Amino acid sequence: MIKLIVGLVPEYGALTTDEILSLLKLLNVPDVNEQAVYRYLLCAEAVGWLKEVSKGSSDYFVAKGTNIDAATIYIKPTAAEKNKPRRWHLIREHYESTAANYCAL
Repeated sequence: MIKLIVGLVPEYGALTTDEILSLLKLLNVPDVNEQAVYRYLLCAEAVGWLKEVSKGSSDYFVAKGTNIDAATIYIKPTAAEKNKPRRWHLIREHYESTAANYCAL
């Protein structure tokens, strides 16, 4: 489980605990709760895989620089973008363009 969580973070650039929890549920990970996810994140932070960054009123987890992937996320052969750095860039662009939708009160 910890490898999946740590592998998801660089795939999206930065994630909150709630976002990680939502992704795990979308991936049909059974019996996952916020407390368990937070414990895994604390462990990943303690061993230097992730770091917690506060931005605005949210706390995000980001990957620390490493040449080793915690998990390999395979994409479908029919995926529009197969290049990992390009895919990461497209994900970040999407969140930047829709950030107002996520931050609106």
